[in-house]
Amino acid sequence: MAPEYTSVAAMLDAHADTMRSRWNPPPDEEIPLTVYDDEPIAGTALREGANAGPSRKRVGAVAGWPPPRAIAHELRPVPAFQPETLLPEVLRAWVMDEAERMPCPPDYVAAAAALVALGSLIGAGCAIRPKQNDSWLIVPNLWGAVVGDPSTKKSPALDAGLRPLDRLIANAHREHDAAKREYEGQMLIHSARKDAIEGRVKQQAKKSDQGLACTMHEGGDFHGHGCEFGDVGA
Repeated sequence: MAPEYTSVAAMLDAHADTMRSRWNPPPDEEIPLTVYDDEPIAGTALREGANAGPSRKRVGAVAGWPPPRAIAHELRPVPAFQPETLLPEVLRAWVMDEAERMPCPPDYVAAAAALVALGSLIGAGCAIRPKQNDSWLIVPNLWGAVVGDPSTKKSPALDAGLRPLDRLIANAHREHDAAKREYEGQMLIHSARKDAIEGRVKQQAKKSDQGLACTMHEGGDFHGHGCEFGDVGA
């Protein structure tokens, strides 16, 4: 008996019919109503026909619910950035100049970029002990983030604050590449010298009549018989 096969098209049609029945319930079926601000609205909705699409109609609300109120979005006041207090003198003129020319708030350049970059350079080379009579040690890692409206120069400010660190990274890469080339050259010379020394030792061993044969004296000392190893070089 030949097996029965179902075409892919038939399977897709059956799946589509199943999904269509889920998303298009029969007319006059009550369904819960939910608005798009993630706050469910109590009540029911009636579909206005089998082919009415996804539109729904609100028909009522639960008694006792207060009327909707506007969402308050006032921001709390933030103290003005004080470079004389918050910035080291060595960074002050540079940070304020970058912020003025961009222009952007100096907080972007200073807090989220420059100070964090300096903290990464210090790394674990500096630590603090918060407790006077305790060995608890903390490495003061710095974390920063820029929060602002679109098109307020957040990314350019970060780039400006991290630019000195990028130059240090580029210099470190160049020094590493140079040291690596020097190391590889020294390893090549070392390998050649090692091969030359091993070759001389083998040749000297072949020339010797007794090779490396040695006997042990009764007193426990080693005495070589003809075991002369000439200068094999350095």
